[in-house]
Amino acid sequence: MTVPVPQTPNRTLEKYLLVLLFCITLCDFSERGVQSAVYLLSYLFPVEDLMTTPIDFMVGMIAMVGAILIFVASSLWWRQSVRALPFFSVGATLFVVKNILDIFNSIAMFSMAHTTYTVSLIQGLAAEIGSQLFQLAFWVFVFFFFKSKVEESIEHA
Repeated sequence: MTVPVPQTPNRTLEKYLLVLLFCITLCDFSERGVQSAVYLLSYLFPVEDLMTTPIDFMVGMIAMVGAILIFVASSLWWRQSVRALPFFSVGATLFVVKNILDIFNSIAMFSMAHTTYTVSLIQGLAAEIGSQLFQLAFWVFVFFFFKSKVEESIEHA
């Protein structure tokens, strides 16, 4: 169902964010698809010294499903369809879960890869965790931003 949205002077920011989401979801889908495939292949063909964990596979699958949902939501909202809200909600939630699992995976991989720890290694891990927290905050922002836009369009319909 498409609800006419009141004429706003400028939807430029919203459209830029939608284009950004299209790009992010396409890249994330392909990157995480590779991550899942590497884990599966390393499980099927025992490979020495390949740094993967079962969390890699879970993160990859969650990210791929989340990317599909956000892509669909962005496509729907581009046409101002209020049906986009559940897709944004579930997709953003999956990306938040992915980021939380990525934090745990980073810590697990760090402890597997290093027997001694230096300040620079700890700072690298902290930067990686910070990156995941930033991404988590981005997905929370995406959810609330588009939730407010969809609800606003429903109220004015």
